[in-house]
Amino acid sequence: MQAFVRAFAWRALMDSRKWKSQRDLARHLGTERSYLSRMLRLTLLAPDIIEAILDGREPSGLSIDQLAHTDAPPDWPGQRRVFGFPAVEYVSGCVRLAFVAGNELSIYG
Repeated sequence: MQAFVRAFAWRALMDSRKWKSQRDLARHLGTERSYLSRMLRLTLLAPDIIEAILDGREPSGLSIDQLAHTDAPPDWPGQRRVFGFPAVEYVSGCVRLAFVAGNELSIYG
């Protein structure tokens, strides 16, 4: 969880435009630019992936290190596929989760 808190705090600092580059912010934080960049990748994950990880529902063997070091696709369905999360389909007020086993769970809002 601390990795996500750090990542989103650093994203907010970058978005404030106080620092002109990741390199400048990394220098200010006393860390390597490459580490800062890897942590910032966490802020681009699909919200349901972040929620699942924070709730302890991530796929077995998935780690923050793996998330930070993998060049994940920018699209959320691609991220779910790469990291082993179920696909999510939104259908007029319904969220349908299609699990690998082929089962479907519909949750109506």
